[in-house]
Amino acid sequence: MSEPKGRGDRGPSLLKGRLLLIGMVILGVFLFITSLEGVKASFKLIFAEWQRGILAMVSAQTAPVTGLAIGILGTSLVQSSSAVVAATMVSMSGMVAAGLPLVSAIRFGVPIVLGANLGTTITNTIVVFGLRRGITDEEFRSTIPGVIVDDVYEVLTITIFFALEITMGLLSRIVLALGDFYDRVLGFQGLFSAFERSIIDILIKEPIINPTTHLITRLLGQRIGGVLLFIIWFLLIVAALSLIEKGLDKVVEAGWEDKVTAAFQNPVRGFLTGFTITWIVGSSSIGTSLVVPFLATRLVDLE
Repeated sequence: MSEPKGRGDRGPSLLKGRLLLIGMVILGVFLFITSLEGVKASFKLIFAEWQRGILAMVSAQTAPVTGLAIGILGTSLVQSSSAVVAATMVSMSGMVAAGLPLVSAIRFGVPIVLGANLGTTITNTIVVFGLRRGITDEEFRSTIPGVIVDDVYEVLTITIFFALEITMGLLSRIVLALGDFYDRVLGFQGLFSAFERSIIDILIKEPIINPTTHLITRLLGQRIGGVLLFIIWFLLIVAALSLIEKGLDKVVEAGWEDKVTAAFQNPVRGFLTGFTITWIVGSSSIGTSLVVPFLATRLVDLE
């Protein structure tokens, strides 16, 4: 007896869909790493041109407040805390390589990271009101507590840690101590320096970053070229994270309602699910925003 046509085509189409999904995620990761290297290279150019102004900003007494505001504003504009955090890390790394004192870079960078995480509360609110037109009043009301929980958690934790950073420099000291531990005790710097060329140098830096930087600075100069490159690479970070998010959305849309429900069956599983999603996609905004449709459709509840 011949197999039905639809069932026979299901296997190849399913395999094709999975391969496309894997390819989408791999491309997103590649673009993300490339953009990080690009931001680092562009900030070396920017710091070389505006060294005095940047030093004055990061060394001022108001530097922590300025950094917090930059983090909140950045996440609010691009709707990606991990894009802001990633850009901050590689930017500070680039400026330290160009001559900025490490302590000043960390003192300014830590509040930006805190502000970026606080900005995720705006992302969740936008997602909820974006879904408003496609759901009922009852479904809309069921999503509000989930968003408020995340907002309250973020505000309380950021307030506490920001106060500790301003008064004691607690987070900066922890970061410096960990860096010293990794270098002196574990010998990470010596381990990595043993490799003259890393895989990032071979696949990304040498064929993509260096030629692009050279071309743009040759055409526009170091000052304008550095700013333009930073904007381009930062936008690429956002695009790469969006690509990864879409890949995750495809998984959710594949009709796996029972698996979604099982993932949030109890608090421990819910915690591990949220941790895993954020770890995979590198964005707490994506992780918390993905829960909003689940709340609206009653696949999961707040408890």
